[in-house]
Amino acid sequence: MAGSGLRFRFAAAALAASLAGLSAAAARAEEPVAMNAFAVWTSEGAVTRTAEKKLAMASALTGTLFVETPEGPVDTGRIVCPAMVQVETETGHQSGNGFCTFTAYDGAQAFGTWECTGVHLVGCSGKFQLTGGTGRLATIKGSSSLVLRGRFHELDVQLGKAASYTVSGIALWRDLRLESQ
Repeated sequence: MAGSGLRFRFAAAALAASLAGLSAAAARAEEPVAMNAFAVWTSEGAVTRTAEKKLAMASALTGTLFVETPEGPVDTGRIVCPAMVQVETETGHQSGNGFCTFTAYDGAQAFGTWECTGVHLVGCSGKFQLTGGTGRLATIKGSSSLVLRGRFHELDVQLGKAASYTVSGIALWRDLRLESQ
């Protein structure tokens, strides 16, 4: 029993360190560190029609970032992801892009960009790219697939009027490959 507790603490610390900025061993390794991460987010923003059959949503997704481990998810910090999503109301096609800032509990930050396509009221999938950071994350690079899902079906946009909204959802970074340059 004591061995499994030690193993959990070691795995949690190692994965938290690798997400927040690669442990010393991983930083020297030639192979990137791969993991899955997710964040449950909330967002306050604005939505407005931009053409007869189009609308745009602008907001910032904020929430807690978790990394998956063999023993379960580990809380590793916070995210803020400014986002812009365009929707074609007739077809339901949507596309989006934005940025993300991951802030570890020690203050180190990692920055990234993303883009996705999908179906309005369902969500979108696409690519995420880490572009650098601060402190111990200054040289971090990496990429993953990204899936965004939200409760956007609760929005009620009236023709010609802008509306503010609050929405919740989840972001999934699958096979996030981290490396230090």
